[in-house]
Amino acid sequence: MLLKKHYFLYTLAAAPFCAIAQDSGQASVTVRHGAQALPSATVELRKLPDSALVKIGATDASGAAQFGGLRPGTYFFRVSHAGYERVATASFPLNQSTPAPALQVDLQPAGTLAGVTVTARRPFIEQKAGKTVVNLESSITSVGSTVAEALERLPGVSLDKDGNLALKGRPGVNVYIDGKPSNLSGAELATLLQGMSASNISQIELLDQPPARYEAAGGAGVINIITKRTRQKGFNGSVSTGITQGRYTKTNNSLNLAWRRDRWSINTGYSLNAGRGFTHIDALRTYYNAAGAPVSLVEQPSQMNGNNYTHNLRANADFAASSRTSLYFAANGLLLKRTSDGNNSAEWRQPGGAIDSILRTESNTATKWRNGGLGLGLRHAFSSARNLSVDLDGQWYRMQGDQFFANGVVLGTGNAQAYRSDAPGALRILSARADYSARLKAWNFETGARWAGIRTDNEVRYESDEGAGWRSDAGRSNHFLYEERIGAGYGSAEWKGRKWTLQGGLRFEATSYDARQLGNAIVKDSAFSRSYSSLFPTMLLSFEAD
Repeated sequence: MLLKKHYFLYTLAAAPFCAIAQDSGQASVTVRHGAQALPSATVELRKLPDSALVKIGATDASGAAQFGGLRPGTYFFRVSHAGYERVATASFPLNQSTPAPALQVDLQPAGTLAGVTVTARRPFIEQKAGKTVVNLESSITSVGSTVAEALERLPGVSLDKDGNLALKGRPGVNVYIDGKPSNLSGAELATLLQGMSASNISQIELLDQPPARYEAAGGAGVINIITKRTRQKGFNGSVSTGITQGRYTKTNNSLNLAWRRDRWSINTGYSLNAGRGFTHIDALRTYYNAAGAPVSLVEQPSQMNGNNYTHNLRANADFAASSRTSLYFAANGLLLKRTSDGNNSAEWRQPGGAIDSILRTESNTATKWRNGGLGLGLRHAFSSARNLSVDLDGQWYRMQGDQFFANGVVLGTGNAQAYRSDAPGALRILSARADYSARLKAWNFETGARWAGIRTDNEVRYESDEGAGWRSDAGRSNHFLYEERIGAGYGSAEWKGRKWTLQGGLRFEATSYDARQLGNAIVKDSAFSRSYSSLFPTMLLSFEAD
C-alpha cells in the first residue's frame, strides 16, 4: 500500500504544473451615437494597473461587444470609431462576487480642422460576409508580440495551455498561412505560432463559416494568417523590438527588408524571440472520510523555470513575366530551442499537521524544432475578371523532445524512481493546387482542385531506473508511421447586392491513409489502412445593416 501511496504522491506532485486558472468572467459594452447603434467600432479591453491590452474586438450590428474568459481584476474599455472621438470608460472590478456592469458608451463626432489633410487608414477590424478581417498593420498593439499572443486578443479566439485553438468557443480550427493549410494542431501548432512575430503579419482572417475552397477538416472554422508584402518601390525596411520585464526578461525582435523595382519584388523577414520564465504554485489538498472529518492533507509547493529561443526566417520573390503573368518563389525556416527545469514536493500530513511522508520530484525537459519550406507559384490574368493560380509547396519538420523525471522519497519508505524519454519525430507535407476565378457583374465564381501528401515518423523511447540502472521500458515505447493522401475539388458562387450577400458552394474530398505501429519485445506490430470520400455543401446569407 505504501508504494501505491507514493505513486499517487508522484502524480500529485506533477499536477501543479498542469494547473490553470478558471477564467470565466465576462464584460460587455454597447456603443452608440445618441439613439443610433454604431457597428464596427473598435473596442479594446484593458486591465489595470498598467492598462495592458487583454482583448480587442468590434461591435456587432446592434453596437454591442462582449468578451469572455476573463480573470478577476480591474478593467476598462477604450472605444474608437472612424469619424468619432476616442473614449475610455471608467474602470470596473470583475470577480466572482462582483459581475461586470453592462456599460454604454455614447461617441461624439470628431471635430474638423480647416486646412488639414487626413490620410485614411484601414480600420483595425473589418466585418465582411462570412469573416472578420483583423488588420494588424493598423495597430501598434501587435509590435513586440508573437502571433500566438496576438491571436489570444482577437474577438472570439481562445488558445489553451496545450495549444488548442477555438473560434467562438468551438475547437478544431484550421490554421492557414497565406491561404495555405499549416496541417498542424495542438502543441505543434502552438510552437509554430509562438515562433512567429506579429510584426511580420499584415492581416488575420477569422472565418467561422469558411467557403468551399477551404478544407472541411476541423469544422470550427479557419484562421488565415497573411504575411506582409511591400507595395512600395525601391528599398525599404523596418525594425521592431519588444521587451517584457517580470522576474526575468523576455524579448521579441523582428527585421523586415523589401526591394521592388521593375519586374521584381523581394521581401525578407527575420524574427528572434528569447526569454526566461517561471511558474510557482502552492497547493493544499484535504481529504475527508464519509463522516466529513479530515483524514489527510497533501501540501504541494512547486516551481518551474524555462528558457526559450526561436529564430524565424522567411523570404519570397515575385517576378512579373508579363503584364498578365507573374511567378513567385517562397522559402521559410524556423529553429526553436526550449528547456525547462522543475522541482516540487508532496508532503503527506496527518490531520493534526504531523508529516507522514515526503516525496520530491525533479524534472528536466528539452525541445528542439527545425523546419523549412519551399513554394513555387504562378498567377495569370486572362482578363480583369478571370484569373488562374497554381501553387506547389513542400514543408519539412524535424522535432526532438527529451524528458527526465526523478521521484525520490525523503521521508517514509518506498523506492526512488526515475524516468527519461527520447522522442524524435519527422513530418513532411507536399501539396499542389490550382484555382480559377471569374467575375460576371454581381456574381463571383470560383473552382479549383488540390492534392496533398503527408508523411509522419514519430518515435518515443522510454527508460526507467528503480535503483538497478537504466532499463528500456518497451511497454511505453512506440514507433508510429503514417501516410495520408488527400484529393479535393470544389466550386462556389457568390452574389453581392447593395446590402445582401449570398454564398454557396460544394466541396468533394477523397482521403486515404496507411498507418503502422512498429512492434518491440512487448508491443505487437500492427497496421491498418482506410479510404473514404465525402461531399461538403456550404451556404451563407448575410445582410449589411449599416
